[in-house]
Amino acid sequence: MSVSTSSPHQKVTPNPMTTVNTNTDQRLLCRRAWVESVLFTTFLNPICVKRSMTLYTNLMYSTLLLITSAQAYNPTWAELKDSSGWTIQDTVQTKVGAVVVKKKLIDGFPCFSGTAKYPEQLNIPLMIEIASDAESAITWSSAGITDAKTLSVTNTSVDYWQYLSIPVFSDRMWFLRGYFERDGEAFLFRWEKLDNGGPHKEFYKAKIEQFPHAEVTPINLGAWRIQQVDNTTVVQYSICSHPGGSISPMFQSIATESTLPNNLVDMIQETKRQMNLHEKP
Repeated sequence: MSVSTSSPHQKVTPNPMTTVNTNTDQRLLCRRAWVESVLFTTFLNPICVKRSMTLYTNLMYSTLLLITSAQAYNPTWAELKDSSGWTIQDTVQTKVGAVVVKKKLIDGFPCFSGTAKYPEQLNIPLMIEIASDAESAITWSSAGITDAKTLSVTNTSVDYWQYLSIPVFSDRMWFLRGYFERDGEAFLFRWEKLDNGGPHKEFYKAKIEQFPHAEVTPINLGAWRIQQVDNTTVVQYSICSHPGGSISPMFQSIATESTLPNNLVDMIQETKRQMNLHEKP
């Protein structure tokens, strides 16, 4: 009979690779169990109950933070215009040169600004005309505007409506008033939301009935600011936009930041196109 020489109280050092594999396997099993918790299978595995419930609670809490009513925010033009508080997020190389993208929290809401310094003198009055022509955006803007209408025009402002088609999510539309202004040497076209269509009640009602599933954007505040500096044209586009509906401000923030340079590219390219048409005999 062979006799064991090892003590029954001898400490066994675990194999580190086995420990890692065991922990990894346990995490994977718990992750799988949490996914299956929709079918209540998590609670058949007591080891995973605590982890699953903690993860579930954290995700639900994060979701509640994301889904915030637009009424909780009130960004203003004075705050958007203010040059302080902006932080650079990215510098994007485009067909019209570098676009510097900045972000600023206004009343807790993420707003964005993009600036391009185009190496030519562009026709600024023409750019302002393009920016304020709601219907023309259907052809030159890459944003996805499919319908638009100018509602009224004065020497200082223009009221308009635009409709945006969005795959998967509900479409969006907005009723805005744009203002023609100057800021020193710069030309501005800025806009703000018309509550319930402003003075255009009948048109507002008709569009709500025509597009019952479209969301009216609860926050839509922005501006084009254009100025010639030496032989260049500095073009700035600023925007605070809440999409409403089920799209949270966080997801809108990601979308706005990534697509903002396209707005400057679209505007500059359309301006160049029209300038070339005007120059032809």
